[in-house]
This record gives sequence, structure tokens and C-alpha cells, in this order.
Amino acid sequence: MMAAAQPFLSGAISKTVNLPEDATVDDIVNTYVEGWKLGLKAIAIYRDGSKRSAPLNVKKTKDMGGSVEASETPIAELDSVLNDNKALSCRINELESVVTELRKKADEPVRRRMPETRVAINHKFEIAGHKGYLTVGMFEDGQPGELFIQMNKEGSTIGGLMDTVATLTSIALQYGVPLNRLVKKFAYQRFEPSASPATRTSASSSSEIGLPRFGRSLPCNP
Repeated sequence: MMAAAQPFLSGAISKTVNLPEDATVDDIVNTYVEGWKLGLKAIAIYRDGSKRSAPLNVKKTKDMGGSVEASETPIAELDSVLNDNKALSCRINELESVVTELRKKADEPVRRRMPETRVAINHKFEIAGHKGYLTVGMFEDGQPGELFIQMNKEGSTIGGLMDTVATLTSIALQYGVPLNRLVKKFAYQRFEPSASPATRTSASSSSEIGLPRFGRSLPCNP
């Protein structure tokens, strides 16, 4: 464009030729020679990066602030980085939810199930004319894990109460409540019916009642 306008002007005109930063001496010489061949009277050459600042720059430099690498990152790479950050944030949220659920489960008690086939101990008792049997089921390690109380009179009120006591005791044992704690809690309670001297055994006294009698009949560690 400068070569087309130069013949119509008496003076010299100048237009800066911008060369990349990796331009060599030969590139600069060739530029001057090409301008002379086209009939130009003057020409200016600017190599990118030769000054601390430039009026026109298509990329950021360290002198202009910011990171050169960041400015040169293609849009596709930026999109990829943003997508990766978004996926990472979603994954972090999922892991936090999993950790919260695991913490809740860790605080929950764990029930130890009885084996299908287990050893049991039977004990016969009689309190104030009420006859019955205690059946204690054992875990594989010999620790008690369930209790059944069968009264002689089925359908009686005391029979229903004893079934309730046996169920509560079984659930407590399977959830890890120490048996000696249950025995200490039941011991020395007084209410009717209580054991009489005629039905007393080595495991009970005349002042004991049904629940302490059952508790002392269970095999437990002190």
C-alpha cells in the first residue's frame, strides 16, 4: 500500500513493519531490501519485545501484569480446565455426602445376629406356684445372646410380661449391652410374686423375686 502511494508524494512516508520476537537479522535486512525495491523512501521496523511496552500487543507480557502462559492458553484449554474444576467440585460434594452417611452409620449400634444353630441352656423354676422354664441361647463364643421364658400357664398376664422381658433382654444382649449390667439392674427388686422358702434354690433367697432369679440363672462374666 505504501509503494502504491509513494510515487504521488514528494516526501517520504513511513509505515511500521511489525516483526515477531523471533525475527532474525536476515529477516530485517530482507524487509529493508524489499522496501527499497518497491520504491519506498523510508521504512520503520519494530520487532516484538524489543521495548518495555508497545502501543499494540496481542498478548500479555510479564511487564504488563498477569501471566504470559495464562494469556496464551487457548479457549478450548480454558473450557477444559473449567469443566474439570466443575467435575471436581461435584465429586467433592458427593464424597462429603458419603462421609456424612458413614459417620451416621458409625454412630449407630450394630446388632449381632444369632447363628441358625446354637447351643442353649434350659433352667426350670417355680415362684409362688408359677412354674416355667428359662432357655438361654449362646453365641459361638459361649456368650448369651437370647432369652426365652416359657410359663406353665399360657395366655396368662404374667406369661405375657415374661415374654416382653425376654424379648427386651435378647435385643439388649445382641446390641452389646453387658449381661452383668442387666443382672445388676434387675437384682434386689421387690414385688409380687416373690420366691417362697419352699421353692428356694441355691441361686435365690426368700427375698428375691422373678427377675433377679432369671438374671442369676444366666451365665455371665462378673
